Amino acid sequence: MPYTRTTLTNIRSGRSITGKQVFRISGQGRAKLKAVDSPEIIEVAFPFGPRDIKIDNRVAKVVEIERPGRKPILAVERPSLVTLGFSATVADKKSGGASPNEVEDVLQSLYDISEQGYQCKFVYGLASYPFVFRITKLTITEVMKNADGRTIRANVDIQLTESAAYNPTLVDLNVVTFEPEIIPRIPAPEEDETPPTPPVYYHSGLYDPTRTNALERLNRGIGDPYTNYRNLVYGY
Repeated sequence: MPYTRTTLTNIRSGRSITGKQVFRISGQGRAKLKAVDSPEIIEVAFPFGPRDIKIDNRVAKVVEIERPGRKPILAVERPSLVTLGFSATVADKKSGGASPNEVEDVLQSLYDISEQGYQCKFVYGLASYPFVFRITKLTITEVMKNADGRTIRANVDIQLTESAAYNPTLVDLNVVTFEPEIIPRIPAPEEDETPPTPPVYYHSGLYDPTRTNALERLNRGIGDPYTNYRNLVYGY
């Protein structure tokens, strides 16, 4: 990958800003961050670096299964999400780090991708990392501003986390109709409209016309019940 030595200078004094040279990628070897699911094209091209890229967590999630009195067993639980981190210097290479235009464009594009949570691809030169990422950490340090208060140099620390593809499996199932069994309602018992049977009185003993007559009158409901009952009991 070709590199070009660039010194950030002050356009007024002509002196070096940092006192050291910054390596920037030349030609087609620039590092780029491209949004892949945004409604508009968002692409961030880093004019300087990054030179050191840290790839982490490219291992499976391993857990220990305890065994009483013996060493635990390692078992693979699931794959892990790959993370990629790097730091880069953002400055305008044409003006030697004196113009804020390119710096503001790069920072605004990074804000758009991170705030909206867009998926992105990280391309370094002509090679692209085989993952789709989302920005999960973004730290911007404004190192230098011009007389107007605009940022002319910033350091960017980015962490990208793999965004795993979600492909749900759709199954076409026929609708199974279910008709519940209709249980007829048990009707309430009908009320008996038959009038109650009046009580029947009996008496024991020898034949007594008064009591017999009173008994017949009671059973047939004739006359005064009290009088008939008295005649039946007392015989007068």
